[in-house]
Amino acid sequence: MRIQSYLGIPAVVLLLAACGATARATSVQTDTGSPVAVMLKQQKLDGHVVLVEFGMTGCPMSQAGLDSMAAWHTRNTVRGLAFLRLDPGRDKAALDKYYAAESLPFPVVRDTTLAVDKALGGSGFFQFLLLDKFGRVRFRGGQPSVADIAGWTAALAAETADAGPKAPLFRTTDAGTEGSAGYCGK
Repeated sequence: MRIQSYLGIPAVVLLLAACGATARATSVQTDTGSPVAVMLKQQKLDGHVVLVEFGMTGCPMSQAGLDSMAAWHTRNTVRGLAFLRLDPGRDKAALDKYYAAESLPFPVVRDTTLAVDKALGGSGFFQFLLLDKFGRVRFRGGQPSVADIAGWTAALAAETADAGPKAPLFRTTDAGTEGSAGYCGK
């Protein structure tokens, strides 16, 4: 598992940490794309259909989403689907400890300034996004069903051209919002 911090400062710095290892700074070229493109490239997920879960430690809704993604990944429930979690947590030591215990089979990116969140539309935590192979948002909302995600992933994997900035969404659903059951805050 890799834990990475995405800091929205002029010189974007990504901190990588393997379980039990110390973080090592990695420089990233920011002139080659958006924070999303940079993040996907760093995580070696560019060109893949990616399910992104915006979550936070200590939130029951986020934990349920994280558990589902880990199970889907482990069982290879949806062929061709990559996974990534964004966490806004600022306490690096606590997050490193938490995610080391989770032993996730996919990357976790710390989005402490919400730079990636904002680049993806700024809808915040708790929600899921499905990104196509070109890094475009194609689903936004609460946890999708396995059947939906499998169908959408197959359709996106078959696309041969970038649908552009106005790429159609498969669907948008309500995610956890303030006042809804299980909302954990932003």
